[in-house]
Amino acid sequence: MLSLARDPVGYVPNTDRKQVSRGGYVIREPNDFHLTLASCGSNLHFAVAAADILASEGISVRLVSAPSLEMFEKQSAEYKASVFPPDDKPVVSVEEFVATV
Repeated sequence: MLSLARDPVGYVPNTDRKQVSRGGYVIREPNDFHLTLASCGSNLHFAVAAADILASEGISVRLVSAPSLEMFEKQSAEYKASVFPPDDKPVVSVEEFVATV
């Protein structure tokens, strides 16, 4: 299945098509970050924009591209911990949402 964006989206720095097979990977890692934003596809640029806004307010954000949680779950525990460290820092997922009434 292909899911295509209606609106044009810009290039997101540090994305890597070779890393997609791992299901998730870090695209921005500041030295001392306050939280992690995870997203994928056409929503990734929203996460980048949010990270930039938060950085301007002094909140350092780590960014993760997570195109396939199914593939990510198949990775080693060590790799998964390198992408989502087992610390107390928040992880926020930026995803599509459809309200159904």
